[in-house]
Amino acid sequence: MHDHLRDLGRSIADQEDSLGRLWRATDDIHDLWQQSRVIREVRGIRTVRGLSYFYHIREPESDEELSWFKNWCDEVLGNCLRKLIDTTPYRFRKLQLVATEDDHLESILRRVESPNLIWLRWNNCPYSCLPSWIPMKNIRVLEVVGTKLKKLWRAESQAPLELRELNVYAPLSMFPKSIGQMKHIEKIVVTCMPDLIHLKSLPEEFCQLSSLKYLHLLCPDMKSLPDSFGYLTNLQHLNLSRCRSLQGFPNSFRNLIRLKYLNLEYCSDLTMSEETFANISTLEYLNLSDCKSVQVLPRQLAHQPSLEILSLSETNLKELPGDIGNLSSLEELSLGNSLLEMLPCSLGHLSSLKKLWVCDSPELKSLPDSLGQLTQLSTLWVGGCGIQSLPPEVAKMNNLVELRVRECPLRELLLKNQAEGEEETLADPTGRRESNLDSSVANAQQQCMYRLGYLQLWQTEISHISFGEGVCPNLKQLDIRSCAHLVDVGALPPTLIRLKLYKCRRLSKIEGICNLTKLRKLNIRKCIEVEDLPSLERLTSLEKFSADECSKLKRIKGLGQLAALRILYMSSCKALEELTGVETLRSLEKLNVVNCRQLQWGEGVVEQLGRQLKFFDL
Repeated sequence: MHDHLRDLGRSIADQEDSLGRLWRATDDIHDLWQQSRVIREVRGIRTVRGLSYFYHIREPESDEELSWFKNWCDEVLGNCLRKLIDTTPYRFRKLQLVATEDDHLESILRRVESPNLIWLRWNNCPYSCLPSWIPMKNIRVLEVVGTKLKKLWRAESQAPLELRELNVYAPLSMFPKSIGQMKHIEKIVVTCMPDLIHLKSLPEEFCQLSSLKYLHLLCPDMKSLPDSFGYLTNLQHLNLSRCRSLQGFPNSFRNLIRLKYLNLEYCSDLTMSEETFANISTLEYLNLSDCKSVQVLPRQLAHQPSLEILSLSETNLKELPGDIGNLSSLEELSLGNSLLEMLPCSLGHLSSLKKLWVCDSPELKSLPDSLGQLTQLSTLWVGGCGIQSLPPEVAKMNNLVELRVRECPLRELLLKNQAEGEEETLADPTGRRESNLDSSVANAQQQCMYRLGYLQLWQTEISHISFGEGVCPNLKQLDIRSCAHLVDVGALPPTLIRLKLYKCRRLSKIEGICNLTKLRKLNIRKCIEVEDLPSLERLTSLEKFSADECSKLKRIKGLGQLAALRILYMSSCKALEELTGVETLRSLEKLNVVNCRQLQWGEGVVEQLGRQLKFFDL
């Protein structure tokens, strides 16, 4: 952790004959001393440097058991520990690391000669402030959890001046002014407990922490930061997420010239000016998600050469900076639930962008054609927008691995061949286009979306789907759900492993599945217009087939050749007349044909299946 802890660990390891730590995961407090023979070995207890004691008992199952558990812990375990420590004639001489809970800390420290703690973890602290009997002079790491803790320490002289790390989970109401004297502290984490009074402000003295590098304040009631907050010039990591009442930053904020990580998620009252980042050019991570009051972005945002992750979801932004394309290191960009009406063409200049989310922006009707210039893009999510088509240039993204389009009136998806300029079309409901894709395309450079492995289309308006040769040649999963206009599915990539056509209520033809020799899972549930399927005899890898509520489906041709099939779900297929060959499937484990009223069985088949299957529901 720190150099002094490293050196301490080395010295303990070097002294093999000396007991350096006490640790027992037991509910028997006697075991802490007796089983380790600490009582019998005087030198042992005197040389112990680290002691950890916590209750390790199963979680109570009811309020009554919880109440009994707490009383038992206080009266039995607590008294036992205090009695053992009070009656032990030996004292800890070198104890420096202590981890405990409740009121056991005082009992432990009473047995320490000249306490010199450097690390303290105290769970369930029962006090409103840290007691004066804790030796704070040399503490480097302090971790405290307590529902009653309102103030860190009462007397200003009690401040741990050598502290490097402070981690508090408690309903703190204030920081003592003496915190400004802790010149060595590098990390502070303060998390306020829910439904309790929280920290509302920081003292000006807080901004004197010249060594502070990491600050995490989860304080919903904090409304402002000190005017001198920008004096924390060594600060690199700042997390103010869920500071819902924070309204803005002081002018000095722009002076945090070493800031790399800034998380402002759920700061719903926060506003920013164009000058907020005026002197900052070191950001690597910026999260403004759910900052609903942010309407203007700082001008310097587009001049962060190291920025890798930017989240602008759930804001009231109406436009992005025109020079956002200057973010040459940006790898992830999230735009969701905003008032955006268009995206700047400079978006295509984000040469390092790998992941792009554009969601829940109903006024956004199109994506810029420059999207095709994002040659490194591997993930593209589009959802909840007014987009009716994706730019044809999307087909040129041969590094794209995952494409999702959800809840958009998408009517057409053009997959254009780069070499010939010809295209395979997912057509709109008003008129079907036939495929003109050149079937001679052979190499990866000429194929459309060569690396695409996952394609998702949910609640779109696409009516026809057919993939030609060279289109998505490595597609593994095709997930289509609730596409109410989808009528038929034509040719599909032979590389498919999973195919889901769920709740496509107008779908009547699924011709493209017959040659999917690698397919393992097929789901056509709630496709109520499907009456017939092509023969499945070539689907030799199929393990699971779900066709529940396909109320017009009459039979499954080639069922007896599905040697790998383990699960077959056909419930509520009311027109299903036969399952020829199902009794020959030796790998079949589960079969559900509940509410298949027309289904006829051959003689003895039901009895045979009853003996053969692990699950069989008629």
